[in-house]
Amino acid sequence: CLFLPSNRYSNRIRRNMIRHFFFFFLLIHSTLAQKSTGKPSKTWLTLNGAEPVVIARGGYSGLFPDSSQFGFQFAVSTSLPNVIVFCDLQLTKDGQGICQTDLALNNSTTIALAFPKGEKTYNVNGKDVRGWFALDYTSKQMFKDVFLTQNIFTRPSLFDGTLPMYAVEDAASLEGDPKLWLNVQYDTFYTQHKLNAALYIEKALRSTVLNYISSPEIGFLKTINGMVNKARTKLIFQLLEANAIEPTTKQTYSSILKDLSSIKLFASGILLPKEYIWPVNAEMYLEAPTNLVADAHKQGLEVYASGFANDIPASYNYSYDPTAEYLQFI
Repeated sequence: CLFLPSNRYSNRIRRNMIRHFFFFFLLIHSTLAQKSTGKPSKTWLTLNGAEPVVIARGGYSGLFPDSSQFGFQFAVSTSLPNVIVFCDLQLTKDGQGICQTDLALNNSTTIALAFPKGEKTYNVNGKDVRGWFALDYTSKQMFKDVFLTQNIFTRPSLFDGTLPMYAVEDAASLEGDPKLWLNVQYDTFYTQHKLNAALYIEKALRSTVLNYISSPEIGFLKTINGMVNKARTKLIFQLLEANAIEPTTKQTYSSILKDLSSIKLFASGILLPKEYIWPVNAEMYLEAPTNLVADAHKQGLEVYASGFANDIPASYNYSYDPTAEYLQFI
C-alpha cells in the first residue's frame, strides 16, 4: 500500500494524481455508449416484473478505495441506468455520518498513521473487535487527517492515501442522481456509546433522499418505521450468516427467515448473502436452489442478493466466470 505523508511535496503529488485522474475519468465518461432508456422487452422474475437492479456497495471498489468519491462516481457513470449506490453508515464522535464498509477503519484508511495511539478494543454484538473506530474522532479530524486505502490488498493501491473520507450527504449528491441505499449495520453498538443512528436518519431525511434503508437489527427498523415516507423510502431487513444472532430477538437469522410474514410487518424486502438462494457445499459446488425467493414474493417481499465480486472465487460451476454467476441469479 502507498501512504503519502502530509507534507508540501506529497500534497503536490496528490493534487497532480487527482488532476490526471479526472482527465482519465472524463475521457472514459465521454466515450461511454449512451445508456438505454427503452422499456424492457421481457418480464423478469422479480417481485414486480421489473429488471433486476445493480447495487454498488462502496462504489467501484475493485479499482478505487471502498466508499470513495471516485469509486461511487465511477460506478454511477459506467453501470446500468438503475444502479443504486450503497453506503454503510458509520458515525463520528460528533454524530456525522460517513460511508465505510468496515466498523474498524484501520484496514481501509490511514487512520493508524494519523492517530498511532488510537487503537482500542470494543465489544460488538458479543465479539471483541480491535482497531480504530470513527466514534472516537470528530468529523473534522476524519475529513482532515484520514484518507482512504484499498481494504483488499490484491486490488490496485494506486489511489491509497489520496482520497478523503466520504460523507453520506456527499453520496446523496452524486452526479447522475443515483438512488441511495443506506445500510445501518451497528445500531446497537452506537447506541451503547451514546450515538443515535435513528436520530441521524431523521435529520438526514429532511434534506436528503434515502431510497433504501437497511439493517440487520429488527429493533432499529421498527424504530424508524414511522419516520420514513414509505412512498420514497423502502425499509429492508438484512440477514447475516445463518447462525449469527439478531440483536433484538436473540434468534438466529435462519430461524427468523422461517416466518417471512413477520418480516413483512416492518420491512418491504430482504437483503441476504447469495448462498441463501443458491447454496454452495464444502467442495465449492452448487447445491439445489432454495424456495426462498418464491416464498418471499408470496409475502410481497422484494429480495436482494449480496456477496458478488469478480475477483473472489465462487462455485466451480461457474468456471471462474463471474458473468455466469450473475446470470444464474436472474
